[in-house]
Amino acid sequence: MRITSFLNNERLNLSNLFPLIQYFLPKGGVGEGHHNLDGILTYCSGLQSGSAYDSYSQLFFNGAIEAVDSDIVRGEGGARVAVGGIASVAYERQVIEAVGSYFRGYKELGVAPPVAISMALLGCEGSYLHVDPRLSFRFTARRIDRDTAILPDVVAESLDENVAKLMKPIFDAVWNACGYPRSLNYNDKGEWAPRR
Repeated sequence: MRITSFLNNERLNLSNLFPLIQYFLPKGGVGEGHHNLDGILTYCSGLQSGSAYDSYSQLFFNGAIEAVDSDIVRGEGGARVAVGGIASVAYERQVIEAVGSYFRGYKELGVAPPVAISMALLGCEGSYLHVDPRLSFRFTARRIDRDTAILPDVVAESLDENVAKLMKPIFDAVWNACGYPRSLNYNDKGEWAPRR
């Protein structure tokens, strides 16, 4: 995630585990974490999966973060499936909250920007967005046409940036993959303002 992580051999002091876990949980909320060879690994279980872990974040000693959530695509009744729907508001909210929390963790660790954010959807061919019908009637929704969707990168020049605005190009790309011109969760001013 951090640009400087790939340019030098800096090694963050991650010895104080418990205050750091709260910033680097992949979904926020309740989860666990521990030190590992690479840094700090945190993980959470979803509401649907019971005790099974469905997401993790790895904070590396060099400051890079890898976050994975296997619980984004849902079928009928909320069941996890290989191909199904992506709740457009819920997944965007989850990403915004996670990135914001990672930025707060970076501040706690004294990490300086810039920060590059990359995102991809894996195993997503045939998936689609669940969209408020009041917003989608003008468009012909499509299913994602590839198994791996690599989304555009964004760069934060400050850890105080508005995360929702920062993530808009990435969210727009997911909506583009599903037949929409942009994320309909943003208003004309580019502010994240999903309809309830």
